[in-house]
Amino acid sequence: MKKKEIEALEHEARAMDRGEITPGRVWKVTKRPDGTVEREALDPETHRLAQAREWKAKTEAAKIRREINVTQDAFARMLGVSLGTVRKWERGTIQPSGAARTLLKIAAKYPAIVREAAMK
Repeated sequence: MKKKEIEALEHEARAMDRGEITPGRVWKVTKRPDGTVEREALDPETHRLAQAREWKAKTEAAKIRREINVTQDAFARMLGVSLGTVRKWERGTIQPSGAARTLLKIAAKYPAIVREAAMK
């Protein structure tokens, strides 16, 4: 698979996650106590609407982290802040400072550069 094809699939998956487009199928998978798995089909449009509502409720920091597809721990290391700080930003308990907001905007627009800078 070519890089452009992979990027297109990633873009589509993020759009589904944000509730912008409806997936073809949606399954709720539940693991039972005996170790078996139960699979239930859900209505794709209902799922899309729920995803869109959930996405709107997220803080800017949570949206940016989700867009660049990293864990909270990795995001904290990328930005040079503590894991607790990232969690508080995402819960809305505290707001990022001016410098942190600028760094978040840069991370949203140029995640590869922020990742590279964090590695050095």
